[in-house]
Amino acid sequence: MNDEFFFRDELKDKREADEVYDILSDCDKDFEPPLSERGSTIQKTWEKNPGDGVRDYFHEVVKQHTLLLKREGKIIAFLSFRPMEECEELNRYRDICYFTTLCIRKEYRGQGLALMLYQKAEEYVEKSSRYTVMALRTWSTNKAQLHLMDKLGFHCETRLKNDRGEGVDTIYFVKEITGTGIRAYGYTIGNGKCGARNTITDVPGVKVGHYTVCEGKNQTGVTVIIPCDGVVYEKKPLAAVYALNGFGKTQGTVQIEELGVLETPIALTNTLNVGKVADGLVTFTERECRKNGKELVSVNPVVGETNDSKINQITERVIEADDVLSAIEHAGKDFKQGAAGAGRGTVCFGLKGGIGSASRVLMFGGTEYTIGVLVQSNFGKTEDLTVAGISVGRKICAKIQNSTKEDKGSIMVIVGMDLPLGERQLKRVLKRVAVGLVRTGSYMGHGSGDVFIGFTNANSMPDMEGEQFPVIKCFPENQLDKVFRLVAEAVEESILNSLTCAKTMPGRDGEIYHSLCEFL
Repeated sequence: MNDEFFFRDELKDKREADEVYDILSDCDKDFEPPLSERGSTIQKTWEKNPGDGVRDYFHEVVKQHTLLLKREGKIIAFLSFRPMEECEELNRYRDICYFTTLCIRKEYRGQGLALMLYQKAEEYVEKSSRYTVMALRTWSTNKAQLHLMDKLGFHCETRLKNDRGEGVDTIYFVKEITGTGIRAYGYTIGNGKCGARNTITDVPGVKVGHYTVCEGKNQTGVTVIIPCDGVVYEKKPLAAVYALNGFGKTQGTVQIEELGVLETPIALTNTLNVGKVADGLVTFTERECRKNGKELVSVNPVVGETNDSKINQITERVIEADDVLSAIEHAGKDFKQGAAGAGRGTVCFGLKGGIGSASRVLMFGGTEYTIGVLVQSNFGKTEDLTVAGISVGRKICAKIQNSTKEDKGSIMVIVGMDLPLGERQLKRVLKRVAVGLVRTGSYMGHGSGDVFIGFTNANSMPDMEGEQFPVIKCFPENQLDKVFRLVAEAVEESILNSLTCAKTMPGRDGEIYHSLCEFL
């Protein structure tokens, strides 16, 4: 098979137009209601001449962006989309890319072409700076489309009951567009070498997973960082914690201070969901231990948080223990940054914050080690924002209405590495996280909770029996400057990545939290 994709802003080629028209005509009855029965103009025209009715609709379609799929030079499917200025059902969003029509020749169905078309269109849309979300509508009995939306990561925004007849609802689906990191805008942070992904998952054994809630005023989630391969409880990687400003409700830090190890993955969520998320970590750990024939009698779940109430209805505490399990189940090396998981509803420097990550590589003794950072950004005063040493905050303040007047909120910073450090050394490294925050303009105000958790999976303290001594490797103390510098760089870049990867979103009261990329 020789499949080719072609984008058209308008179908001007007569041959292509005729082929699309034929497909559209053939697929008319596949829609609910049929295309020929939609709208007064189309319907009246259709009654006079069915072909003209479809052609009328077709003329609407060809004025839009159209993605053509050709096989052996023949159009076998197409997908059309256009910008949408206003839609009552999607009024929380702006700069919408609205998918209007998907048609596949009947003899080519069942080959995964719809998925291919949407994925290719999504690539095109994401490269464009004009859109913040993708949206479409379908009907409740269209099971194939519903399955496809789930696979593509779209979520149900609005459901109109019986809108298309008794028992047939109209459903509006939405998917936010994830932006790119700060480097895509020509900024280089520091001089250190990045890992392959430039995320915390460049550290061997580390995985990240999200569960995101996007339902009306419930805009929140959970993000889970798995620090090592295997069962965390049994391996117990060395860890440390440092609270620069303790205006926070992080759980599990007391035992980390005392014992210097992790017993569970690290989870991040909103302030009022800490307890439920901790329950999910306990459930997960108990199951993992049981699989290995070990009875769990106690465990220290580690949960960080920030307050996302500017965008999320935080008091509803919608994250459940099962959502934590889902985040863990879907954890991997690749993960979304920006408004995903625990970063869904956060605000940073008066802009849309979120999850951000970066990594740095350290060569030492002929071996390459990786230091990774992940942040949940929810802090900062707008006028203080600094990007790569350039003060941009005041200019942004002049352009937006809801600029933040105080440095409050919180930030969670997770530092992971495969570099062998002791827990005391890890704590020294965590204190340098503050340098990265300062470089972005924060002064860690009274109302800002700034809590940092670090781990190394190169050292562990597993349960040991008998008269055995665990072997712990320590990095040369006089070489730690190298680590300090790279951590500061990675923290700074992670924060900026969280701001550029997050797209513009509305708050609970209708205010707009812009993406930093709008001002770069």
